[in-house]
Amino acid sequence: MIGICAGILLLLLQRGSGMDESVFMRGYWIAAPFIVIGAALFNILYYLLFMLRMHRLELLLKESSASEYIAATEALLQKAKGKTLRGILKLNLSAGYLEAEEYETALRMLEELSAERLRGREVKLVHGINLCIAYFKTAQYERAKESFLSHRELFEKFREHRRYGGNIAELEILSVMAEGQYETAEALLKTARERWHDARLQAEFQELEELLREKSRDLRSEIQLSGGSENSGRSE
Repeated sequence: MIGICAGILLLLLQRGSGMDESVFMRGYWIAAPFIVIGAALFNILYYLLFMLRMHRLELLLKESSASEYIAATEALLQKAKGKTLRGILKLNLSAGYLEAEEYETALRMLEELSAERLRGREVKLVHGINLCIAYFKTAQYERAKESFLSHRELFEKFREHRRYGGNIAELEILSVMAEGQYETAEALLKTARERWHDARLQAEFQELEELLREKSRDLRSEIQLSGGSENSGRSE
């Protein structure tokens, strides 16, 4: 777009100045590479500026200031230009809504992003992680399992990643729990707690442990009730 606009502008300048076309075109071809390079540098600097701002905002999320993070990211999104940059900001915004426990809002944003062509392996990874979490948090377990399986190949590549590995471990535990495999989930949880020491992940693991205890109690109660019914049936 910049190249086209610049070309039109230069054409208008040539006609307005009355300069000889051959002289003007010679100057145009000398100037054109600098215009293109300048435009590329501007785009790179624009993108880096937004990335720097997003990185600073992550501190708010780590400090559990989800509402401030959401407000600041929304403000950035209103100013951002370009589909790729806006997509990344929306992904980051979904993380804020997940942190604020506004799961339906996060899920709506992530499903809208699913219809777009996301660029970059890490961008697709973060989208997959957040989408799976949103499905689990809204108790849409079948969709969560489908999403986990569809992203599994990508997740495997980042299983030991310093930044994403803990989230992938959490999703694997949730996926196994959704299948009712609580003993396997407990084993995976034990391994995850020993491997990933981030405070926020440890808090998530604590919630999973409490949920597993609750599920185990419910399962034992069902077994006892079933056993009692069978015994009473035999006594009759």
